[in-house]
Amino acid sequence: MNLRLRMAALGLLLGAVVTPAALADDCDSKVMPAALDVVLAQTQTGEQFAQRLSQMEGFVSACPDHPWVSFMGAELDMRAYRAIVAGNGGAPNQEAVGYLVRAFQRSGAYYSAPEEARKERYLVRTPSNNQGNLTYSSVSEVRKSALHGLMQIARMGTMHPYLSGANVGACTGWLTSDAQTVAYAIESKADLIFLPFVDAAAKACYNPDSTADRLPMATRAYAYLGLVKKELVTEPEDIRAKLLIAKESEQAYLGGRKHDFFFSEFNGRDLNKLMRQHGVSYGDQPKLVPRELWFTHEYISSPETIYTIALSLSDKWSPMAAGTTSDSAEVVSAMRIAFNSAITALRAEGDQAGLKLETHKTLRAAINAFQSGEVRTEEMQGVPGMPDWQYTLLMTVLPVEE
Repeated sequence: MNLRLRMAALGLLLGAVVTPAALADDCDSKVMPAALDVVLAQTQTGEQFAQRLSQMEGFVSACPDHPWVSFMGAELDMRAYRAIVAGNGGAPNQEAVGYLVRAFQRSGAYYSAPEEARKERYLVRTPSNNQGNLTYSSVSEVRKSALHGLMQIARMGTMHPYLSGANVGACTGWLTSDAQTVAYAIESKADLIFLPFVDAAAKACYNPDSTADRLPMATRAYAYLGLVKKELVTEPEDIRAKLLIAKESEQAYLGGRKHDFFFSEFNGRDLNKLMRQHGVSYGDQPKLVPRELWFTHEYISSPETIYTIALSLSDKWSPMAAGTTSDSAEVVSAMRIAFNSAITALRAEGDQAGLKLETHKTLRAAINAFQSGEVRTEEMQGVPGMPDWQYTLLMTVLPVEE
């Protein structure tokens, strides 16, 4: 809408002659409180709500660049979307989608406005003598709700261009927040369609010379780690590829710093454990052998396989199994039995592969590497290994003479 039309619309709304100089002030001092009145008003009927929507349309048309007026327009659009979906048996129709898309567009006006205009407003008095606050958290919730709605539509077959990742633009405005919203909402195989958006946001925001906009790299690492943890990918090669992307994203985000809230030390441990489990090597660490290759003629006796199995044993050990915690004797015993069972299961797998002698030698070597402390995960460094009797028992069930 051009300036002349906006001035005319504002004049009709406020019953006054509006000049260009007064336009911005009127949007802030008159239209914004009037729009807040509409948002705060209680509506009892569909007719009343339609009237409120019409009023809000006038306000947003008059002040399309005002961050708070646009936000309140988005808020009312989301209410319309939810009402239509609820009245349609939970399914969004074309009318509902129209409100949803417009809410998403209007929410974008917040970051398009100057920083000064985006300052939170408290105790705003409305023409009806109501009072309310306009805060960033409210805008963020509307934006998040609109994104979730667009994701729902995408799962049904209609992908919004923004969510496709084809044109996320520069790392400004909502992109960092949107990437987090989308990444955290990936819960099923149907959500794999959103990975291009997560990838595009991470790449748009990454600057190796700055840590300022790296958050989408953390959300990318989180998303790809989640794919494996939630078993949304199942093919071994695909799992390894996703874990490698997660690791590369984690390292790009951290840039030598310690883990933090956005990709925690707990996340890092989970990622490293899954990489060991699936034989994913990274950087200058010793080569790991994928799990499905351990008991093959090519790999069974290799130093890499022995190293990988030793690391897997370290993952199965714990301070509880070592007896260094305050847990009861029953808990300690159960943990040690579970450790033994894991090793006997590996023995059975190798025996069934026709590699009995090679399996026993490899498992012995792996157990010795773990027990001596030569090969340990970071978490198990300094934790005592098995008691002598347990070690002797395992050596007994892994004979190396026919």
